[in-house]
Amino acid sequence: MTMAKQISKATRAAKDSEGTKKRTGRRPTYVPTLSDEDKEFLPSVIAKRNAPAAQVVRVKIALLANEHVRLRDMR
Repeated sequence: MTMAKQISKATRAAKDSEGTKKRTGRRPTYVPTLSDEDKEFLPSVIAKRNAPAAQVVRVKIALLANEHVRLRDMR
């Protein structure tokens, strides 16, 4: 399986899993939960120097969302 398909599978599985919904403001936000296998695989994508930038950004967003970090908190 290619790296792009593994990343897509991991992020899709996190979205489809039993994540929690938080009520913040007007609309609820979705907090994904990653499996242990995904938590081990995704950081290795970030460490690769030849990984496409878009995939690295997507992986970082998935990992931060799993830790309940909002982009608003990053500013």
